[in-house]
Amino acid sequence: MKNGLIVSYKIFITPPSLDELKKRLENRQSDSKETIQNRVETAAEEIKLANQLNIFNKLIINKDKDIYLEEVKQVVEGWYPFIKK
Repeated sequence: MKNGLIVSYKIFITPPSLDELKKRLENRQSDSKETIQNRVETAAEEIKLANQLNIFNKLIINKDKDIYLEEVKQVVEGWYPFIKK
């Protein structure tokens, strides 16, 4: 809470590229080609909007699962230091 207002923080997690996203989805072998294409197109729109609207406090690029999870943890602990163990 800041000046009586509830403060929210937002993180936008994005793949390194749309090609990488498509590759990851294909490697899972759980969706059809059509579903993968739809997901990639949706992600492209979401990334574009995230950049245009500038409503996120932090952008994290998910290049590597372990690295991005650690970065998310550090960002959240920076915003909310009382949750550190």
